[in-house]
Amino acid sequence: MTFRVDEQTFSPTPWKLHTPHDAEMVVQSVLGGYPARLHTEEGLETALEQILADSGHVFIAIDHILLSKYPFLSIILEKYPHVKLQADEHLKSLHGLEQVWTAFHGAELTRHSLCLAIGGGTILDAVGLACALYKRGLPMVSVPTTLVAQADSCIGGKTAINWGGNKNQLGSITPPQAVHIWPEWLGTLPDDHRRAGLCEILRSALVGGEAELARFDQHHQAALAGDIHALGQLIAMALSVKAALVDADEQDRGPRFALNLGHTLGHALEAASDYEIPHGLAVGLGLFAEARFFEAQGYATEVTADDLAKRLGVIIPKTQWACARNLPPAAMISALADDKKRQGATLTWVRCLKPGYCQTTSILQADTTDWLTRNPMFSIDY
Repeated sequence: MTFRVDEQTFSPTPWKLHTPHDAEMVVQSVLGGYPARLHTEEGLETALEQILADSGHVFIAIDHILLSKYPFLSIILEKYPHVKLQADEHLKSLHGLEQVWTAFHGAELTRHSLCLAIGGGTILDAVGLACALYKRGLPMVSVPTTLVAQADSCIGGKTAINWGGNKNQLGSITPPQAVHIWPEWLGTLPDDHRRAGLCEILRSALVGGEAELARFDQHHQAALAGDIHALGQLIAMALSVKAALVDADEQDRGPRFALNLGHTLGHALEAASDYEIPHGLAVGLGLFAEARFFEAQGYATEVTADDLAKRLGVIIPKTQWACARNLPPAAMISALADDKKRQGATLTWVRCLKPGYCQTTSILQADTTDWLTRNPMFSIDY
């Protein structure tokens, strides 16, 4: 099975059995390939302790909320220098980086040390950038604990903080040394976090093709209910699609851009709502809104807004549709003006013509502004 981005064709990166219970893929990087391992057997505590024991001078950066859910983590932290972080947008700031760097300095870390980052996308983004800049590069191993992080942001090396009121304005592409994914973490994940992750996975399925979209349709209801097997199936699918694009375009200058599907209006929704709409759900709403936008511009597509609404209406809570519907167009327009994908008077979008075929499309910023001003994107309550 293959998928296309503009005129290039890709095959999803395969997983290989590492042990009878673990699968592994190698993600390519200019700094050398790194393993992403999907652990399907229970035994998180023992496996995590073994990774730490094999890691030399190790420092742990962890989302503090995990300690109340997993008591064994407090025992582990007694053995290693660490910092407990609050995973919110305040962490993704210059002040948040200083908090992490201060902890690194207090632990006397060197470039030969290792940071184990345990948490969701916010933790991996901020700690990843802190590691990339500290002493010009502190190695990091990622342990993603949310569905968005496990199915998307844990590979590819993107790290960032927000700045100037806009999303991910300061960052780097610095890959981790390794990624360890345990779907077992998702057993305590709040419902809204599962919903956010499923929106990102739907994006990956649309990029990947008919087979990937069929797998999404097969498993997303069970995954929404918290079924660990279904979640593992969707994580593996989404990462296979993303890894193929990262392998070809780690620096995000070409086909990797397809992963921005849903993100142009998604990021604008996120910023305009002052992050009341979390990232994953904003991407889901962005998928729907962008489909409506392209339909209004006269672009033909097999992936219609109504088709997406049938899937997203089950996933995204009505309160979030209502929040998006009530956002002032001016706030969206302001956020789009600072979009990283803007070039002069045009904004580059990703358009899904059909599952497995995406194209980049440049549209005048003025046309986008005009449409946002005149059209209530979320007027239909799904």
